[in-house]
Amino acid sequence: MTQEMKENIITRIFDAPRSLVFELWKDPKHLANWYGPKGFTTESELDFRVSGEWKYTMTSRDGSSFTSKSIYQEIVENDKIVYLEENANVKLLITLTFEDEGSDKTNFNLKMSVEPFTEQMFEGAAMGYNSAFDKLEEYLKTLN
Repeated sequence: MTQEMKENIITRIFDAPRSLVFELWKDPKHLANWYGPKGFTTESELDFRVSGEWKYTMTSRDGSSFTSKSIYQEIVENDKIVYLEENANVKLLITLTFEDEGSDKTNFNLKMSVEPFTEQMFEGAAMGYNSAFDKLEEYLKTLN
């Protein structure tokens, strides 16, 4: 990342054990149930290992779609996932951390570094992730 990078952190407390929240990031069947903004469906193929690829396509209700590819940079089981996503001249370095929050809750953080930085792109990515995390909260209720 260069000097034009900007970072943002999104924090959520999920009412589920850390191991379950982590698991939902590494299985395409789970990702299909929550990943992507509200109103979108997501199909994923992933090779969940360092240097492995995660390819996904998000499709909106009107049929428009967005395809992305990420490369896993670091994986620490139940603790951390780092991936680099590159789309149309934009790079996002995403760091996910998972920590126990009391009994059976997870303190989840997403750190997003964007290059090159534009306010519109940054805000759009943050809105999309927050919407997906709302869906994740709902999906977790179906698993408990």
